[in-house]
Amino acid sequence: MPRVLLLCLLTLSASAEPLCFTNARWFDGATFRARTVCISNGVLTSKRPRNARNVDLAGAYVVPPFGEAHNHNVEESPRRVVPEVTALRELGIFSDAELLDLWSRVTPRAIFPKRKIGCLDDGCEASFLALEGDPLLDFAHTGRIRLRVKDGKLLELAPTPVPSRP
Repeated sequence: MPRVLLLCLLTLSASAEPLCFTNARWFDGATFRARTVCISNGVLTSKRPRNARNVDLAGAYVVPPFGEAHNHNVEESPRRVVPEVTALRELGIFSDAELLDLWSRVTPRAIFPKRKIGCLDDGCEASFLALEGDPLLDFAHTGRIRLRVKDGKLLELAPTPVPSRP
Protein backbone atom coordinates (compact mmCIF):
# COMPACT_ATOMS: atom_id res chain seq x y z
CA MET A 1 0.00 0.00 0.00
CA PRO A 2 2.79 2.57 0.74
CA ARG A 3 4.06 2.18 -2.83
CA VAL A 4 0.60 3.05 -4.20
CA LEU A 5 0.57 6.19 -2.07
CA LEU A 6 4.08 7.04 -3.22
CA LEU A 7 3.05 6.68 -6.85
CA CYS A 8 0.07 8.97 -6.27
CA LEU A 9 2.39 11.65 -4.89
CA LEU A 10 4.92 11.27 -7.67
CA THR A 11 4.96 13.60 -10.67
CA LEU A 12 7.42 12.90 -13.46
CA SER A 13 8.53 15.43 -16.01
CA ALA A 14 7.03 14.78 -19.43
CA SER A 15 10.30 13.66 -20.99
CA ALA A 16 13.90 12.89 -20.21
CA GLU A 17 14.98 16.00 -22.07
CA PRO A 18 18.49 17.35 -21.56
CA LEU A 19 18.57 19.76 -18.61
CA CYS A 20 21.13 22.18 -17.15
CA PHE A 21 20.82 23.14 -13.49
CA THR A 22 22.09 26.63 -12.76
CA ASN A 23 22.48 28.83 -9.69
CA ALA A 24 23.22 26.02 -7.21
CA ARG A 25 25.98 24.77 -4.95
CA TRP A 26 26.94 21.10 -5.31
CA PHE A 27 28.27 18.91 -2.47
CA ASP A 28 31.72 17.41 -3.01
CA GLY A 29 31.92 15.38 0.19
CA ALA A 30 33.26 18.20 2.34
CA THR A 31 31.75 21.47 1.18
CA PHE A 32 29.49 23.00 -1.46
CA ARG A 33 30.79 24.58 -4.68
CA ALA A 34 28.89 26.79 -7.12
CA ARG A 35 28.64 25.26 -10.58
CA THR A 36 26.27 24.41 -13.40
CA VAL A 37 25.56 20.71 -13.94
CA CYS A 38 23.68 19.22 -16.87
CA ILE A 39 21.91 15.93 -17.55
CA SER A 40 22.24 14.06 -20.82
CA ASN A 41 20.97 10.51 -21.33
CA GLY A 42 20.36 10.04 -17.61
CA VAL A 43 23.89 10.95 -16.47
CA LEU A 44 25.50 14.12 -15.15
CA THR A 45 27.82 16.16 -17.32
CA SER A 46 29.61 19.49 -17.11
CA LYS A 47 29.19 19.90 -20.88
CA ARG A 48 26.00 21.59 -22.01
CA PRO A 49 23.94 19.20 -24.20
CA ARG A 50 22.39 20.52 -27.38
CA ASN A 51 18.87 21.89 -26.84
CA ALA A 52 19.18 21.63 -23.04
CA ARG A 53 16.58 23.47 -20.98
CA ASN A 54 17.84 25.57 -18.06
CA VAL A 55 16.47 24.91 -14.58
CA ASP A 56 17.31 27.72 -12.16
CA LEU A 57 17.74 26.19 -8.70
CA ALA A 58 17.68 29.65 -7.11
CA GLY A 59 20.60 29.13 -4.74
CA ALA A 60 19.76 25.54 -3.72
CA TYR A 61 22.30 23.19 -2.15
CA VAL A 62 22.56 19.92 -4.09
CA VAL A 63 23.41 16.52 -2.61
CA PRO A 64 23.17 12.93 -3.86
CA PRO A 65 19.99 11.14 -2.71
CA PHE A 66 20.08 10.00 0.90
CA GLY A 67 20.76 6.29 1.30
CA GLU A 68 20.60 3.80 4.12
CA ALA A 69 21.85 0.27 4.39
CA HIS A 70 18.92 -1.42 6.11
CA ASN A 71 16.44 -1.65 3.25
CA HIS A 72 18.57 -0.64 0.22
CA ASN A 73 15.83 1.76 -0.82
CA VAL A 74 17.49 5.07 -1.56
CA GLU A 75 14.26 6.80 -2.62
CA GLU A 76 12.27 6.12 0.56
CA SER A 77 15.19 6.30 3.00
CA PRO A 78 14.64 9.80 4.46
CA ARG A 79 11.50 8.65 6.31
CA ARG A 80 13.15 5.52 7.64
CA VAL A 81 16.67 6.68 8.39
CA VAL A 82 16.00 10.03 10.09
CA PRO A 83 15.95 8.46 13.60
CA GLU A 84 19.32 6.81 12.88
CA VAL A 85 20.84 10.03 11.54
CA THR A 86 19.42 11.95 14.50
CA ALA A 87 20.97 9.45 16.93
CA LEU A 88 24.37 9.77 15.23
CA ARG A 89 24.15 13.58 15.41
CA GLU A 90 23.24 13.40 19.10
CA LEU A 91 26.36 11.32 19.80
CA GLY A 92 28.44 14.17 18.38
CA ILE A 93 31.12 11.89 16.92
CA PHE A 94 30.62 13.12 13.34
CA SER A 95 30.59 16.67 12.05
CA ASP A 96 27.56 17.60 9.96
CA ALA A 97 29.78 17.47 6.84
CA GLU A 98 30.91 13.93 7.72
CA LEU A 99 27.37 12.83 8.47
CA LEU A 100 26.06 14.32 5.22
CA ASP A 101 28.87 12.58 3.32
CA LEU A 102 28.05 9.24 4.97
CA TRP A 103 24.33 9.63 4.29
CA SER A 104 24.45 10.87 0.71
CA ARG A 105 27.69 9.54 -0.78
CA VAL A 106 29.32 6.72 1.20
CA THR A 107 26.24 4.62 2.00
CA PRO A 108 24.72 4.57 -1.52
CA ARG A 109 28.12 3.58 -2.96
CA ALA A 110 28.47 0.78 -0.40
CA ILE A 111 24.98 -0.53 -1.17
CA PHE A 112 25.43 -0.38 -4.95
CA PRO A 113 29.19 -0.64 -5.60
CA LYS A 114 28.78 -1.30 -9.33
CA ARG A 115 26.65 1.79 -9.96
CA LYS A 116 27.81 5.39 -10.28
CA ILE A 117 25.60 6.77 -7.50
CA GLY A 118 26.36 8.89 -4.47
CA CYS A 119 28.33 11.26 -6.66
CA LEU A 120 27.72 14.48 -8.56
CA ASP A 121 30.55 14.22 -11.09
CA ASP A 122 30.54 13.73 -14.85
CA GLY A 123 29.25 10.25 -15.71
CA CYS A 124 27.37 9.72 -12.43
CA GLU A 125 23.73 8.70 -12.49
CA ALA A 126 21.55 11.82 -12.66
CA SER A 127 19.87 11.46 -9.27
CA PHE A 128 20.09 14.20 -6.65
CA LEU A 129 18.25 16.40 -4.16
CA ALA A 130 18.16 20.22 -4.19
CA LEU A 131 17.86 21.51 -0.62
CA GLU A 132 16.43 24.89 0.44
CA GLY A 133 19.55 25.88 2.39
CA ASP A 134 23.02 24.87 3.46
CA PRO A 135 22.80 21.73 5.64
CA LEU A 136 26.32 22.39 6.92
CA LEU A 137 25.05 25.57 8.58
CA ASP A 138 21.67 24.12 9.62
CA PHE A 139 21.31 20.33 9.31
CA ALA A 140 17.51 20.73 9.33
CA HIS A 141 17.86 21.73 5.67
CA THR A 142 18.28 18.02 4.88
CA GLY A 143 14.49 17.81 5.31
CA ARG A 144 13.75 20.91 3.26
CA ILE A 145 13.93 19.41 -0.19
CA ARG A 146 13.02 21.78 -3.01
CA LEU A 147 13.52 19.39 -5.91
CA ARG A 148 14.27 15.72 -6.52
CA VAL A 149 15.82 14.28 -9.65
CA LYS A 150 15.96 10.53 -10.31
CA ASP A 151 17.48 8.97 -13.40
CA GLY A 152 17.43 12.36 -15.11
CA LYS A 153 13.73 13.02 -14.41
CA LEU A 154 12.33 15.77 -12.20
CA LEU A 155 10.24 14.42 -9.32
CA GLU A 156 8.03 15.95 -6.67
CA LEU A 157 7.43 13.94 -3.52
CA ALA A 158 5.92 14.55 -0.11
CA PRO A 159 8.15 16.48 2.34
CA THR A 160 10.86 14.65 4.24
CA PRO A 161 11.19 14.58 8.06
CA VAL A 162 13.89 16.87 9.43
CA PRO A 163 16.65 15.45 11.66
CA SER A 164 17.03 17.50 14.82
CA ARG A 165 19.71 17.99 17.45
CA PRO A 166 18.74 18.59 21.07
